[in-house]
Amino acid sequence: MKATNPIKMKTTNRIFLTGIIFLLFYCNATQAQFGTKASAIWITDCNQSNFFNTSGNVADLIGPAGNVFDNNNFGAHTQNSGTLVLRGAQVKTFKNPASSNVCSARMFYRIYLQSGAPGAFTSVDLPFLENCNIGTGTFPSGGPCVDGDQKWERLSSNINLTSRPPGSYVLEVYYEASGSQTSTSLCNEIVTENNGGSNFKAFFSIQSPNLSSTNPSSCFGNEGSITIGGLVPGATYQLSYMDDGVNVGPLPFTTNASGQIIITGLNKGFYTSFILAINGCTTNLFTGIILSDPIFVPTFTSIPPFCAGTPAPLLPPVSNNGITGTWSPAVINNLATGNYTFTPDANQCGFPITITVTVIPRTTPTFPFGTSLVICTNGTVPVLPNTSTNGITGTWSPAVVDNQNSGVYTFTPNAGQCANPATFTVTVNPNITPTFSFGSTLTICAGGSVPALPNTSSNGITGTWSPPVVDNQNSGTYTFTPNAGQCAVPTTFM
Repeated sequence: MKATNPIKMKTTNRIFLTGIIFLLFYCNATQAQFGTKASAIWITDCNQSNFFNTSGNVADLIGPAGNVFDNNNFGAHTQNSGTLVLRGAQVKTFKNPASSNVCSARMFYRIYLQSGAPGAFTSVDLPFLENCNIGTGTFPSGGPCVDGDQKWERLSSNINLTSRPPGSYVLEVYYEASGSQTSTSLCNEIVTENNGGSNFKAFFSIQSPNLSSTNPSSCFGNEGSITIGGLVPGATYQLSYMDDGVNVGPLPFTTNASGQIIITGLNKGFYTSFILAINGCTTNLFTGIILSDPIFVPTFTSIPPFCAGTPAPLLPPVSNNGITGTWSPAVINNLATGNYTFTPDANQCGFPITITVTVIPRTTPTFPFGTSLVICTNGTVPVLPNTSTNGITGTWSPAVVDNQNSGVYTFTPNAGQCANPATFTVTVNPNITPTFSFGSTLTICAGGSVPALPNTSSNGITGTWSPPVVDNQNSGTYTFTPNAGQCAVPTTFM
């Protein structure tokens, strides 16, 4: 076997390594003919309006070193307040002036709910701004540079991030630069600046504050509350407001899981000028809240209707629900229906009420025979019924009319009827025997003188005779019959 020359092997290995290094350098040099050196997005919020860096080393940063966009949280902003605006971006590019080209730059952005689908990107062209001033090694607008460095910028987009519905959002961006690695005039290649494929993401929240309230539950109590809803859950706010013209706060409040600040322990009053402050932004709610003490309506046991003349119930000085007060009128009139107003005493949050007490007028029983009757002895008398013609039931005392003697009969209504007693007066007149001047008998001789029979007796009874004329030739009996309607009995003349 031929011996190997160690010196020749070392030389061969050295040439091989040198070739590999040259190839690596050539490849890297080819990939680095143009690209991006730094990028930044311009954000206007309540604290500043400036660039927030998305890429670049310390020397090439576009915005202040402390302004880092990626993973930044721009905090809570009120819907449509215009306190968070994406104005545009800037990209610094580099190229080899002798062999490559950069002809355009773009920013791509999308905005989506953290809990939602990302959606498509929107492209924003970044027009050419300036070349590097080779003589000074700086850009005209500032910042170090070398020959071939350029700035691309647009700051006029004014995308209002607060115009979105309430929620927690992601603002995601990346950049592209178009150019050529091998030509100073072509634009056939694209370089992407996308944070290694993850893009650059910042966060913000949109809130829509609203007010609601609960009144105190007791008179002059402090159980009232005001709720400010529509905020970001778990965020700490500084809150100030006016309580009946007196300033309260600012005080720190951390929202609950529902995004609410609940102010408790409030009494009745006028609460205004609610101001929320968070992440340097101030929101005026421009809404007032009036808290009122509860209005208690006194309640009383109903007074049922009662008959006129019945002893009237008393009006209670304390309602069933514990409200004291006075009545007007103070005493119930037991003869007529009336209204009675209860006015609560002071400092009870009571509401005056009026009740109506119904007094039922008493009915007087009526009967077909009226209230009085005049008869002759043994005349016809009515049966006394137990129900009046107007529906009142009851009993009579005495129960039967006596046709021999005058008397008063009282009808007493049964209990439970609003009716007065009634009376029926019966007058019994005695029967009168008519008398005549010629007496009741007369004896004459045939052909003798006889009296004419008058139609009215000496004691004023009218009637008729049968026969009407005395016969002076024959004996006979003559009967006088009183006219109807007179308490008189027939009489005879013989």
